[in-house]
Amino acid sequence: MVLHCDGLDTLATVYVNGQKVGAADNMHRTWEFDIKHVLKPGENALQIDFASPLNYLESSQLRNVGGSMKDAVQGYHVLRKG
Repeated sequence: MVLHCDGLDTLATVYVNGQKVGAADNMHRTWEFDIKHVLKPGENALQIDFASPLNYLESSQLRNVGGSMKDAVQGYHVLRKG
């Protein structure tokens, strides 16, 4: 069984039944995660946590990558975001 996701907003972590099944770091692509090993009979819980791109840039070296527009957050251009 595969969970198919279109356009997860950049920095997302995907959980099924409390277990991490994958992560996304690009808004402009399709993500598929194998979830067969975490599925249970009956209802299942899907959770997607979206991280702040600003916090991510603050805590990474991407903030110091040159080339941003002068009115954008420094490093923002390296995030694959819509």
